[in-house]
Amino acid sequence: EGKPFLRSEFTRRRISEALAALPCSGSTQRRYLAAWSSFASHLVDLEILDANPLRSIRAPRNNPPRELWLPLPEVVQLVDAQPEPFRALAALREGAGVEISAALTVRRADVDFDNSTVFVRGTKTTARTRTVLVEPWAMARLAECIRRAALTGAAFLFEGVTARRALDVQRAAIKALRLDKSYTLHDARHSYAVRQMKAGVEPQIIAHNLGHKDALMVLKGYGKYRPTAQDLTRAQMRAV
Repeated sequence: EGKPFLRSEFTRRRISEALAALPCSGSTQRRYLAAWSSFASHLVDLEILDANPLRSIRAPRNNPPRELWLPLPEVVQLVDAQPEPFRALAALREGAGVEISAALTVRRADVDFDNSTVFVRGTKTTARTRTVLVEPWAMARLAECIRRAALTGAAFLFEGVTARRALDVQRAAIKALRLDKSYTLHDARHSYAVRQMKAGVEPQIIAHNLGHKDALMVLKGYGKYRPTAQDLTRAQMRAV
């Protein structure tokens, strides 16, 4: 910082060494590489560089997929162990797979109890703006939060709540319940996806709730939990 970086040093070898020295995971290193490559392409457009030297750099490996998830009884325990409005916030994340940043933007007018849906606004990209289906048990906790706070119209459900505070409250609940202490706010999405996949819900519906553009990521990450025809038959017999 504050020193000139010579064009002659903007080389494949120099960038590869800098990439390897980053104190972060492989997935994060891939994001750095993508950003640096975009910048190099910009320099090519400006005719500062003749070619993008980063195009030939092999991208670091992604992190192994995280598979920490909780079964529904433990999810409900975790949600109910938290005080309001964190209980309702956790219910929305766990019962619909909504990311914390989007959940914090939900208003009373976004909640449709007749159809058990909530409209959420994408905070990373507008493509993530969608209407999500909410599981009945989670919808009941949203209703209780709204009733207690007497929320109407454009009022935020979680006014003043931050992701950091939500994480602190969840950690306290996890400790009290003696659940896996490495369970994060983001892991709610894993629990939701695994639960829906095991229930035989269409992957595209799961993907829509999670804010993915298609079912590819869902099938890649959770396809192994998809029930077989025999599983569905046994479930139908139990229901009968």
